[in-house]
Amino acid sequence: MNFDKELTLLSEQEVWGVNGGRQLDVLEKYGTKSAITDLVILTGGYCEDSCSYMAPDDNSLKGRTGWVYTRSSDGDGDVRGVNGDGSRCNFYRYKRSGAVRPALLSSFIFSQISPNRVRGYNGTEEVEYGEYPQYAPDSDVQRRLENEYQRGNLRQTGRDYTFDKTKYDDYSQYFQPVTYEEYDYNGKKYIRIRANSDYGSNSFKLSNGESYRNGDYVWVEVSPVKWLIDDRTQTLVSKRGLLSGIRFHTDDKSYNGDFSTTDMKEYLDKHMLRDLTQTATFTRAHDMTPEEKKEYEEEQKRAEKRRNPYGLNFGQVSEEEIIKGAIESGVAVFLHGQSSEGKSARVKQIDPTCEIIYLRNATPESLNGKSVYNQATGEMMDVPPTWLKKL
Repeated sequence: MNFDKELTLLSEQEVWGVNGGRQLDVLEKYGTKSAITDLVILTGGYCEDSCSYMAPDDNSLKGRTGWVYTRSSDGDGDVRGVNGDGSRCNFYRYKRSGAVRPALLSSFIFSQISPNRVRGYNGTEEVEYGEYPQYAPDSDVQRRLENEYQRGNLRQTGRDYTFDKTKYDDYSQYFQPVTYEEYDYNGKKYIRIRANSDYGSNSFKLSNGESYRNGDYVWVEVSPVKWLIDDRTQTLVSKRGLLSGIRFHTDDKSYNGDFSTTDMKEYLDKHMLRDLTQTATFTRAHDMTPEEKKEYEEEQKRAEKRRNPYGLNFGQVSEEEIIKGAIESGVAVFLHGQSSEGKSARVKQIDPTCEIIYLRNATPESLNGKSVYNQATGEMMDVPPTWLKKL
């Protein structure tokens, strides 16, 4: 059963709030920069190895940002783009190195996401929907996957993904589809893709820290796609640029802003929408029989009970309240993050009298204490560690 859904790109009004338009609320909080996946680089997108620009919530190699298309014209026959630093730029309509950061429009899908919302950066909310090849696993997994592939031991899942095999710098060639099969290995899914990057003969680095060149075969893991939620417009915006190598518009015609006539829109409609949602299971209620609708509603209730057995509304609970509730329930809490992110300050907010023990330069003796010889009594004395004395 199908339901109405559309894949598109954001306009420059939605990204920046220019020309009398209103910026999406979620981008006002998250920012206009977009991280790009390894697949973007492997299919023709560009990303500086220097990590000059990073996503606001990810300082790893997965957080590197890149060029991203909008659906707006620049007013001079080309297309408006988003720079790696989040600023506005002009982008040649016939180039293939811009990343595709899709927006998903569907009132039905939006009505179904509430149980799956999670808190994100700076007050935003996110949801996972659909799957897509995104990042390359480490070199050890790459080697094992290739060995199993060459031996014919990998099982195909029956799903596949379609990209453009046209050379990254061939601006006049129309779309030439190339399809990559999905394989299952140890419970995870991968595709094996031949690199067609914008780096020419130069090497490029992926998020696994490994360097590759054009023509190399690289395994990319298929994983859930994260979307930023904009409640006001009921729009889901991909958190990352997912793909590159798709020509936005023909080189012999100026782009006047009619997105429906572009090569990009044709690709989104015919290929990317299907690829992104082929694992999705949402169903439209008015397409069901009464019996199917009843069973569907019951299953929704059961699924919600499994996801949230205590009926908690996490959207109304702060991070500090979650931590405090865990501590008061005798549950140990592990806070993980970069240095100077405020982890200690967050704990101090909950309990200003707490004792913070720094173990960065800890030694066995500083953790366990030590034994010393007492000359007066001729016996060994146990000296407790300083942290135990503090507690």
